[in-house]
Formats: sequence, C-alpha cells, structure tokens
Amino acid sequence: MSESGHEALIKKILDDAKKEADETIERSRETAQRVLEEKREEARKKAEGESESLIKAAEDQARSIIESSIANAKIRMNWMILSEKEKIIDRVFDEVKKKLREFTSTNEYDKILESLIEEGAIAAGGGELQVHINSYDHRRNPALDQLSSNVEKATGVRTMLRKAAEPASIIGGTLIKSEDGKVTVDNTLEALIESRRKDLEPKISTILFTKTD
Repeated sequence: MSESGHEALIKKILDDAKKEADETIERSRETAQRVLEEKREEARKKAEGESESLIKAAEDQARSIIESSIANAKIRMNWMILSEKEKIIDRVFDEVKKKLREFTSTNEYDKILESLIEEGAIAAGGGELQVHINSYDHRRNPALDQLSSNVEKATGVRTMLRKAAEPASIIGGTLIKSEDGKVTVDNTLEALIESRRKDLEPKISTILFTKTD
C-alpha cells in the first residue's frame, strides 16, 4: 500500500474513532441528562410528597388545636352559664329568706315558732333542753311550759324547756340543745330552707331557664 493509502486509512480510522467518540459522548450526555431529569423529577415528587405530608400534618395539628380550643371554650361557657344560673338561684333563695324574715314579724308566725320548738324538742328526745331563738323571738315569750308538757307526753321523758340566755343569730325558728351539749336539733328557718333546696332547685331552674314559645 502506498504512503498516500496509509494516510487515507489512518484518517478514516481517526475519523471513525472521532465520530464514535462524539456519538458516545452525545449518548453519555443524553443518558446523563435523562438520569438528571429523572433524579430531578424524583426529587421534586419526593419534595412534593414531603411537603404534602408536612402540610397535612400541619393541617391536622391546626385542626386538633382548633377543636381543642372550641371544646375548652364550650366547657368554659357551660361553667359560666352554670355559675350564673347558680347565682340567680342563690338570689331567689336570698329573696325567700328575706320574705321569711318579714313573715317572722307577723302574728301568724307565733304558732309556727311554737310548733318548731315542740318538733325540735321531740326530735331531741325530751329532757332538759335549751331553746335558742333570735332576739326578736325572745320578746315573744313562747309558751315553753305548755310545750314542755306536750314534748313530755310525746316522748315519755320528763322535759324542761328553757330559753338560752344569749339570742341566736338566725332568721327564725329554733336551735334545740341538750344541757350537756351532746344533742343539737337545728329547726331554724334557714335549715328548713336548705333541707328543701335540693328538691326545689330543679323546679326553680325549670321556671327560670326553660324557654317558652
């Protein structure tokens, strides 16, 4: 082969090698670009997934906080309503006590006082008993001798009722105490009101707070 033929062959080989190299580089570049795009897409999807997950977690947390706040607000509101209702009912009973205090200045109360004394003394079992009444009732001079006789008949125990020396700080009615202080019967008007309060509160609540058309 002539020298020119060798040069042509070498040139062809170099050209083919260069062409193959260029094609390989291009394929590699395309492959790298494709891989890069795939990785970018994968990363984007992963980021979107993580972002969506974070957003969902944040939304769930926000929803939980809102629901908890609403629940707590309802509890506080219910307590406030209940507290206000209790205050109103307290005012009703305060008004009842006021009316009873006014009633104790009437003549009709005289018999009721004596009845409360007698009932309290019977509940105490008779015997030597002190009758604690308020300062106004001290001046009424209830018939303790007759009441003592009534209690003695009811209990079968010799009974002596005496007014306590010091007036009691009560609206009305009486506190009956044994001479030795071991027995006390609270037959005051306040005690009678409180004993009925549990039964009366639902009825008062219904009257005050039930809506009517």
